[in-house]
Amino acid sequence: MIFNVREVGKNARPFVDEMTLVGFGLMPEKPQGESLIYDDAYEGYITRYTFVTYAMGYRVSKELMTEDVMGILPRLPKALAYSAKETVENKVWGVFNLGFTAGVTGGDGSILFVSTHPLKGGGTFSNTATAAALTATTLQDAIVNSFDLLVDDRGLAMTRSARYLVVPPQMERTALELIKSAYVPASAENTVNIQHNRLEVVVSRYITDTNAWFVIGNKGEVDGDTHSLTVLHRWKDNFETDKDFDTKSIKNSLDFRFTYGWTDWRGTHGNQGA
Repeated sequence: MIFNVREVGKNARPFVDEMTLVGFGLMPEKPQGESLIYDDAYEGYITRYTFVTYAMGYRVSKELMTEDVMGILPRLPKALAYSAKETVENKVWGVFNLGFTAGVTGGDGSILFVSTHPLKGGGTFSNTATAAALTATTLQDAIVNSFDLLVDDRGLAMTRSARYLVVPPQMERTALELIKSAYVPASAENTVNIQHNRLEVVVSRYITDTNAWFVIGNKGEVDGDTHSLTVLHRWKDNFETDKDFDTKSIKNSLDFRFTYGWTDWRGTHGNQGA
C-alpha cells in the first residue's frame, strides 16, 4: 500500500542502480538577435539496490507422511509462505524504523529523515522536525515544510503531495481523530479541522517506535508527484520439493530474492514523536 513494488527480470547483475536527475535552472531573458544561453542537466545521487536471497526449508519423515494423525502436513507449506511474507514486511518497514539511525544512509549520504539533505546545486533541505507529538499543528507544519515548500536540487519549487499519514497501532486513535474529525480534536472552540479527510491513515504494526509518525506522498515513478520508497523483487516464493534417499524424508524449501530502500527522500517526512 505504501511502497513502490516492482518485479525485476533476471539479468547478470546482483544490483540495480537508480539515479535522480538535476534539471535546469530558471530561464534567462534572451535579447533580440543574441544567442540563447545553454544549461546542463546532470545526474543527481545514485542509489544502489543490492539483491539478497532469503531461504528456509523443512524435512518431513517417512513415518510422519504415513502417520499424520493431526493433519499437520497440509499446513506446513502455508506456514512457510507466511514466514516469507513476514520476513519481507519486517525488512521493508526497516526503512521507517531505521530512518533516524546514524549510518543507515541513502544515495545522498544522509539518513532518510534529516534536516540536512544536501542539494546538488548547493544548500540543504529538511524532511523532519524537532520531535513532537502528532497534533493538528505539527501535522500542518510537516506538510507545509516538507511538501508545500519543497525544492529541487536547483532550488526551484517542485510538487510533492502529501497522501498518507503512517503511524504505529498505539497512535491509531490519535491519527484517526485528527483526520476524521470535522473540528480540531480536544478543542472546545469549534475550530475547523483543515486536516479533515486530507490524508489517508495507514496503521502499521511493524513500526517499532510507538511515538513516531510519518507523512508520505503518492506512489509512482521518481520524477512524478511521488515518493521513491522502493521494493524490488528478483523472484518471489520459489517453492521446491526433493527426496532425501538416506533418511527417506521429504525436503521442502522456499526462497525469494529482493531488495528495498529509497532513491530520493522527497515525498517523505518523519517525526520521532514525543
